[in-house]
Amino acid sequence: MTSALALPLATHAGIPFFGPIIPDTINRCAAGWGSVLTVVNNIITFLLTLAIVFVAPITIAYAGFLFVVNPVNPGGKEQAKSILLHTVIGIVVALAGWIIIDALMAVLYHPTDPGLAGKTWSQLITSGGLDECLIQEALLKNLNQSTTSPSITGISAGGIITTSSGFRYDPDPSLQTGDESEALKALLTCIGPQLTMSARITSISDSKITSGQSDFKKCATQGGCSHAANSCHYGGAGRCNGKSYAVDIGNDGNMAELTLAAQLCRANTLNESDHLHVSVGMQNGCSCDSGLAD
Repeated sequence: MTSALALPLATHAGIPFFGPIIPDTINRCAAGWGSVLTVVNNIITFLLTLAIVFVAPITIAYAGFLFVVNPVNPGGKEQAKSILLHTVIGIVVALAGWIIIDALMAVLYHPTDPGLAGKTWSQLITSGGLDECLIQEALLKNLNQSTTSPSITGISAGGIITTSSGFRYDPDPSLQTGDESEALKALLTCIGPQLTMSARITSISDSKITSGQSDFKKCATQGGCSHAANSCHYGGAGRCNGKSYAVDIGNDGNMAELTLAAQLCRANTLNESDHLHVSVGMQNGCSCDSGLAD
């Protein structure tokens, strides 16, 4: 009975949880601090799940059994009461600890970023840009060396603008370089030196923004632009809105290399067949990386 009443409350707190305990990130790169925290949180949540879903019902059933088989035995009845009392106290303390921390984190974070609203404390503490992957020292050096956009050096016969950084820009995104956030500029600076062939950037923000047909806020909140509403190409609809935290890189036969380079530079990626969507929105506390939707 007590267990059944506790389950709705537990579900609200992010429980029950049945895995996976090890995030997919660890399968593709050396685990960073963000992944370690995720594993620790998953273990805690899984143990609470075991306690609520399996241990508590079994101990409560055992206490009931003792009551039934010891109708006139004071010792047996006292043992049953003790088991039932300690089970209830244990579950209440475990859930209360989780919920108190959850409430405190919600107050402290009080996210202006709508993408963080409704998350449990174990999700919030890994939402502030903590690295899921360990980054090689050389790549970190590249990431921090420059935050400037690559300079345009010429236009090829096909209308694709070439740059000095190893990237090529389609005509529309060549007009969108001023819309890059500092984080996106740093990301491109990190990715560029790792590529064995030049990569073609197909989108940074939106052609409707550069042409004056729309703006960042309208594209993010109302849709109707090249990317989905709330996209990282607009910085999401929260505090990051107004700059792009995402770039689309064309699939010119080097998708695997692009993906690896982007992930080593701490970016999230989504293979969208004809291009790779690369984003640093989540790492910068933006509300635009949920499910890596474009």
